[in-house]
Amino acid sequence: MKKIISLMLLSLMIIMSSCGSSNQYMIKDTAEYSKLTKEALGEWNVKTIISDKKNMMEGPFSAAEANVTFSDTKISFVFHVNPSIIDEKSKEWKDKWPDIVVTDYIVTISSDWEISKSGTFWFGDGSSLDIDLKGTGENFEGFWAWEKTKFAASSAADGKNLGGGLAGMMAGKLAAAALKTVANVENIKPTLPGSVIGLDMKFNADKSTLKLLIRNDVILEFTR
Repeated sequence: MKKIISLMLLSLMIIMSSCGSSNQYMIKDTAEYSKLTKEALGEWNVKTIISDKKNMMEGPFSAAEANVTFSDTKISFVFHVNPSIIDEKSKEWKDKWPDIVVTDYIVTISSDWEISKSGTFWFGDGSSLDIDLKGTGENFEGFWAWEKTKFAASSAADGKNLGGGLAGMMAGKLAAAALKTVANVENIKPTLPGSVIGLDMKFNADKSTLKLLIRNDVILEFTR
């Protein structure tokens, strides 16, 4: 009997220990989830994103949206490139095909996310970055393909998706060499903080604004 009671107590301690170690912010219907996590979910407008110490919403991008989902713990961004940059990118093509019209040029980026036990927001290690264009006109498809190729070359030069070893090094060098003739790629590539540090979360009173901060410096700002 004593042995059975001892086993039961040990099992209870293990259960209590596991409950105590769980992250309440990432469990639905807990007080922590309802107070913080739930409020961060859904669609947002991006007001600020700091990359290389600059707010990219005051230059490369005219607008941006973000969507935070809980089921797959993904945060996805859609950035709309400023029309003046689109005009600059398409100028040479329009000289040959004047009826090319680019109605939207978007940069998409997505990452995993988590709210830690201390209530700070963390991005995942890796992020998926891509572009897409919408438009009309003769040979718009050619312009679309050219922009996609430049963007892929830029990502390769960054060392993404190249593979390891000598082949990866050579691919990176070739991509970097190709980029010497390619302008206006890096200026539309937003970066996320990654998993280096947790970001403090600060809502306004009616929860319509969310700021992610590092030592009181705003890194990302969202509005509804």
